[in-house]
Amino acid sequence: MNIDGMWLASIIILPLSFLGMMVFGFANFQDNFKEKFSILNMFPYELSFHNQGRMMILFRFFLYLFSAVSISPAF
Repeated sequence: MNIDGMWLASIIILPLSFLGMMVFGFANFQDNFKEKFSILNMFPYELSFHNQGRMMILFRFFLYLFSAVSISPAF
């Protein structure tokens, strides 16, 4: 894959992985704590503060995908 393809792939994958991470994080938080996640009153790291829930695997997948794709153009 050439440099332009790497940048294009990262521009497409980064927003999708961020969106997936937030959607599954919000759903997992609401499923575990029976309340909605407040963006104004809580920090984003609190979405993964607990290691339980049915959607935690999907949340971690999108988190790792986001992390890997965000540093890949630098290499």
